[in-house]
Amino acid sequence: MDHPCVVVETVKKAQDDDGMIVRLYETTGGSAKAQMTFGPAVKSAQLVDLMEEHPSALKVKDNAVELAFGPFEIQTVKVMLE
Repeated sequence: MDHPCVVVETVKKAQDDDGMIVRLYETTGGSAKAQMTFGPAVKSAQLVDLMEEHPSALKVKDNAVELAFGPFEIQTVKVMLE
């Protein structure tokens, strides 16, 4: 993460497939825009809810995704690696 107020809380295997779940949150009660860059090649990324459902596609550019957070907001990203 490239923003000091956004923390990666969890990295785990997705429940229903071979995807990877990354859960993040904003820590200071402010707004933040952050970029998350991956080491392995990313095929796709989706914003999902806490139950890993209701996917919304995220744009992957240069093996990274950009996220916007509200105060104390939790976001869950599902990533499919190549």
